[in-house]
Amino acid sequence: MKRLLLSTVTALAILVVQAQDRTVSGRIVDDTGEALIGASVTIKGTSTGTVTDIDGNYSLSVSEGAVLVISYVGFTTQEIT
Repeated sequence: MKRLLLSTVTALAILVVQAQDRTVSGRIVDDTGEALIGASVTIKGTSTGTVTDIDGNYSLSVSEGAVLVISYVGFTTQEIT
């Protein structure tokens, strides 16, 4: 099974502090660098989330210390703090 590769630089590329929340943005790609369109990015333990766009980009407002769960059909699900 393929695994999701998250570029450390882009997975948490932009952090904007907004009170107690942060906006986390990044890009989800496969092991060849191709964007994963429609990958699910959710906050662990909640129903809050988003999906990646045509370029594999996402943006999500999260609380300090939140864990992101990234999943895509055919790939191993990953959790990122």
